Amino acid sequence: MFMDRYTEDGNTVGELGETPPVPIRLKWDLHPECLDLVRSSTLIASDIIAEVDLQVLYHSDYGKNFIKQCKISPDAFVQMVLQLTYYRDAGCFTLTYEAAIMRLFREGRTGTVRPVTRESCDFVLSVDNPDIPAKEKLAFLQRSCRKHQESCINVMCGKGVDRHIFCLYVLSKHLDVKSPFLEEVLGEPWKLSTSQKKQKRGRQKQSDGKVTSLFVGTRLVISGF
Repeated sequence: MFMDRYTEDGNTVGELGETPPVPIRLKWDLHPECLDLVRSSTLIASDIIAEVDLQVLYHSDYGKNFIKQCKISPDAFVQMVLQLTYYRDAGCFTLTYEAAIMRLFREGRTGTVRPVTRESCDFVLSVDNPDIPAKEKLAFLQRSCRKHQESCINVMCGKGVDRHIFCLYVLSKHLDVKSPFLEEVLGEPWKLSTSQKKQKRGRQKQSDGKVTSLFVGTRLVISGF
């Protein structure tokens, strides 16, 4: 399914359409009251920016074209890399958030993809297992990437669970109905976020007394070559 979308050299299948128009710079005539709001909003934005710790890792060994030539979705590949990295660092799997665009629906915004699956866990556990040959590890990677791509498509088609669960939560509040299921599911923290959504900073103590970061946010830019 995913393999048919790209040529052997990594380019997208299809013909080039019309050339987009040249962008035009817009000049604004702002009211003084609006300028005051802009200034106050700038201060708020500056405070939010100050809360962010940013570290950029530039990886130049290969890019998305090589990944596509391997018949693997670049997004799914990077998600599996993130799962492996988190597991090696924390020694466990964690609830992971990835945003999916709901463009198929009118006024659609985003849906939630949950990258942690049985397939992704099998891949992560296989990587550092010396008893598993490289060919079998590759098969685990391909299987986990196919599962992730399938999950993304399902969410974009409205088959994700999180928005439906949230609607049930809203209804339960409106009807004043308590649901232990909804409270437990919606109370689980997203410790690994792979979207641009701002996460509130915080820290959490584990049962052994160690303090770990409550939220880890990642922003990915995958270029060619």
